[in-house]
Amino acid sequence: MIEIKNVCYHNPPGAFSHMYTVLDWMHNSVYTNEKIFINWNCGFDGNLWDVFFEQPKFDLEKDRHLIVKNPRSKNDVFGNINDVIPIYNKYNGYFANNVKVFGDDQFSYLRNEYNKAWSNIVIKDDIKNYVENFIQKFKNSKVLGIAVRCPTHYFVDSINSNVFLHNRIDPNLFYQNIVSEIETEFIKNNYNKIFICCDVKPFIDLMISKFGEDVVIYTKYDRVNHLNQDWFVKNAPIEEEYRMVIIDSLILSNCDYLIGSSSNIFLITLFINNIVNFRLFNVLNNSYGL
Repeated sequence: MIEIKNVCYHNPPGAFSHMYTVLDWMHNSVYTNEKIFINWNCGFDGNLWDVFFEQPKFDLEKDRHLIVKNPRSKNDVFGNINDVIPIYNKYNGYFANNVKVFGDDQFSYLRNEYNKAWSNIVIKDDIKNYVENFIQKFKNSKVLGIAVRCPTHYFVDSINSNVFLHNRIDPNLFYQNIVSEIETEFIKNNYNKIFICCDVKPFIDLMISKFGEDVVIYTKYDRVNHLNQDWFVKNAPIEEEYRMVIIDSLILSNCDYLIGSSSNIFLITLFINNIVNFRLFNVLNNSYGL
């Protein structure tokens, strides 16, 4: 059996950093049927996984008992993995926050394979019902989905760079460029609504001022009030933060077209819906996520 745990940091990784690890190991079990138990007990009194999802139904008990906190290593994958994910060796099996993955000609293979893992995840009814009720708001609309992180989430030039994007572009200009790209896409392809997956309140306000409250849709929760701060500065309960981002990603996956960037949120949304078309924002084409 493989027990998947979350990592304990002072500022814990976001929900989708952990979700990436879960999907990676679940992909292994899609082919091996090896039993998995997910135990997100760090920073929470109980198992946070069980708040949002059911435990996976793989049932083959093997002699080994692994307790893991990170994605698979080369020693833990099934033998022909590069046959089903042709870019597996190319990226050494790690695809998170690498901007080059999104533009790879064989990215669709990766999306299809991790969608198989996602298909084995059962969402709890309260989350599922919330999402289903929310998307009724734009059931008959053509919706552009947007996923944006603050500039401090990104660094530029290479995966080993320590040059943050906010050292290359002023955050105000960053968001203005994002809004300009959204406006071009919105008008060109005749969308009715824009759903925003973003934790930065000033960006939401900027979008409303540009497009109006009738066009811009988003879930209601306490967001960051600074242009260049990330979610953990709020010090909100981890259950609250994880619930918010899980719901936002599920709603995002129901949009007609997506624009985003290198982040686990955007990557896993593209696994959840493996056929929706997408692109990266021009200002973020060469920026790696953290």
